Amino acid sequence: MKEVRNFIIVDLIVLIITVLAGFICKSNTMLALGILELLLLFTSLCVIKRRENTKFKGVVSSLISFIFILGSLGFLLYVFKSCVLKPSLWILLFLFISIIIKYLIGCFYTNVNYQKRKGILSYGNFNSSLDFVVYGIILATLIFGKISKWVSVFKYADRVGVVLIVLLIIYKAIKIIKNSFGYLEGEELRKVVEDEITGRSEVKKIERILVNSFGGIRHVTIDILLNENVSLVDINTFVITLQDYLLKFGDVVDINMINGVEKKKPKVRSKKQDARNSGSGNSKTNTKKKNTKKKNKKR
Repeated sequence: MKEVRNFIIVDLIVLIITVLAGFICKSNTMLALGILELLLLFTSLCVIKRRENTKFKGVVSSLISFIFILGSLGFLLYVFKSCVLKPSLWILLFLFISIIIKYLIGCFYTNVNYQKRKGILSYGNFNSSLDFVVYGIILATLIFGKISKWVSVFKYADRVGVVLIVLLIIYKAIKIIKNSFGYLEGEELRKVVEDEITGRSEVKKIERILVNSFGGIRHVTIDILLNENVSLVDINTFVITLQDYLLKFGDVVDINMINGVEKKKPKVRSKKQDARNSGSGNSKTNTKKKNTKKKNKKR
């Protein structure tokens, strides 16, 4: 799907911006965030296509998650062995660009597809509460780093930020490893979340809930029919809150809106019906009837 591809491209662009900001602004916290962004991008790429889940995929997802844990711990060890860094204020510019890109793309697809009453509203972890958490950590490390001129203990703010981001990476990776040992079906999830979701004023009906897994990486897809009288501001807020709720059960969330109009199946004439009609002269393929019409025209 074109929209899914665009969401993933935006995630890749934000990842590049994050890593560049880490090197240019001398922020190890931003570099640690780059590792987290890479893990989230990896989870999105794994579940693009719907394929049968197997134990082998569970081993692969667990192994890769374990590699991310080792990599983040190795980076943490490197940070504590290297000299203390004081991030530059230019990091605010990179943060602002990342937030604007993700927010504008998210709002664009939400608003356009809501007006069309059909399409994808959000994909992956787009504009989830995790973004606000990590951006808050980065801002805190930047502020405390500047205060370190007067309070010397705050000079280690960047290292504390790295510790917090690494803990988020480990939590996410352990969640994937844990899910590798248990499967979740769409109907099973529907029983858990249906009352919570249909109780929202924006939702008219849940059409479908699917769970597509790549080992321990769970991709939750929900098709919903929304009410007509919801404002664009409310729908953007609703998408973020619904996504955060579904991320409790999965790693990647796909929220789609349907128009609720059922397409009528075209009537297909059977060969038996055509054969019966040919005897009575009602068939469209009755050659005798066509020939007699031609003769009458000539007369």
